[in-house]
Amino acid sequence: MNVVIIHYHLNRGGVTQVVRNHLSSLDSVWGARQSNLPVTLLHGGRTTGWGTTTSTDFHNLNVEMDAVEELDYDDLRPHKVPLYSSLSRELENRGLKPADTVLHFHNHALGKNLELPDAVCRLAKNGFACLLQIHDFVEDFRPEQYRSLLSDRKPNRDATVIEQVSGLLYPQAEQIQYAVLNGRDQDILIQAGLDPTRLHLLPNSIRDLQTRTDKQQIRREMATLGIPRDKPLFVYPVRGIRRKNLGEALLWSALAETSTTFAMTLAPMNPNEQPTYQRWVSVAERLQLNWRFNFSEAGYSLAEVIAASDRILTTSVCEGFGLTFLEAWLAGRPVVGRDLPEITTDFVAAGIRFPELSAKLKIPIDYVGRQHFCQSFATAYQRFFESFGPALGAVKTDDLMRAANEQIIDDLVDFALLNSQQQLSVIENVVSNELHRAKLLELNPTVAVALQCSEPDANLIQNNSTAIRKQFSMQRIGEQLLDIYHRLLRSDNDTSLKTLTFGHRVVDRFVSPCRFHPLRVEL
Repeated sequence: MNVVIIHYHLNRGGVTQVVRNHLSSLDSVWGARQSNLPVTLLHGGRTTGWGTTTSTDFHNLNVEMDAVEELDYDDLRPHKVPLYSSLSRELENRGLKPADTVLHFHNHALGKNLELPDAVCRLAKNGFACLLQIHDFVEDFRPEQYRSLLSDRKPNRDATVIEQVSGLLYPQAEQIQYAVLNGRDQDILIQAGLDPTRLHLLPNSIRDLQTRTDKQQIRREMATLGIPRDKPLFVYPVRGIRRKNLGEALLWSALAETSTTFAMTLAPMNPNEQPTYQRWVSVAERLQLNWRFNFSEAGYSLAEVIAASDRILTTSVCEGFGLTFLEAWLAGRPVVGRDLPEITTDFVAAGIRFPELSAKLKIPIDYVGRQHFCQSFATAYQRFFESFGPALGAVKTDDLMRAANEQIIDDLVDFALLNSQQQLSVIENVVSNELHRAKLLELNPTVAVALQCSEPDANLIQNNSTAIRKQFSMQRIGEQLLDIYHRLLRSDNDTSLKTLTFGHRVVDRFVSPCRFHPLRVEL
């Protein structure tokens, strides 16, 4: 068996780490066979996140890397040679044949390279077994890429534009199988018509963070940065992009005692994310909130920052897998903040408990005004919906106002549904008005308990750590991945690719008002 792993790049990021973990997982299960497993990594040329990892880092794999420039994002790659031709030539030059080769694509359907979905289809028609692993959906808040996929298609007698796109992105054949990170994505594709026997729930494997165990020593060092040694430290270990819901993270510090320190590890790299991030940094400074931004620049590794913390905070409104919900427990740190049931349901089923998470942070609607909230929510959603292009049809204003009103229950609304100006208004009220602060703590007892920062429940940490190591270990994921590869190589070759029966349901699910948060689309 030969394995070819294909991605746009190997720069720093979640997919690159998954690829690295998959190699370690396969290495752990390939074992003492007669020969090592040949693995080829094909990428578009960018490898700044790969470091010095080479084949010598693995005992049972022969890993080779090569750049195929046409694999990179459309705005970065040359367009001299069609991507399909480049990939075919690369496979041929390496002597890789359909009979014994699995092509493992990561995020092929993201719309970042418009030739990649077509290349996948053509390689599959040539008989190559293809595993299409979806980390992110182009339909999920990526209207620019989705419009690009729609741009050169017109409705015809057999299929609408959306059905044509879904057929291109999610081809169906015996030699094509899919992997997703969570039950939500699995359900979306099944509801759209994907054969469940060719769809695999393949979660990310979790590594134990290599932490310095002496928390007090790290805190003594951090005291030179103004971090008190004996006061609570809440760490939000993410880049400060919009979907991480920075306004809510600041609200936590406004609700906390002034001696509690909050820290976010990284600033965003994407220029589109910088304006929102900088506005929240300025708000924290103006209101004198006890925040440290881009804390990793202080010279501490992520593992050291987590080891120094008392609690790990999350306020994100959207995740693909949700590493933050798991990784911290292995370092002995409880996770507090916003629950994402569409992600954590899988973790709860695996035996992991999250007593200090809540799916909503409740705010009296009077703090922002019912009509003002409904109108701003409806306007933002309509603008977002229309950004996908006319193929999605039209949305009625009355329906939007009704959907906005349905978000208000018992005169309370979730803070994460407010736009940034409304969030700022609430934060300012809490900072200036002790009664408002007390009211929000009363309405959100999970937040109040977490901010007390009492001694962690040792049994809870032990229970969660054990469950995580059992369900998300390198060994377990490696066995699952190897089983998928073997299944693919045993599959029949079907040269006539089929489309999803209900392909429109993918985009319908992601653009639904019930999943909309204005903060994700604000500039």
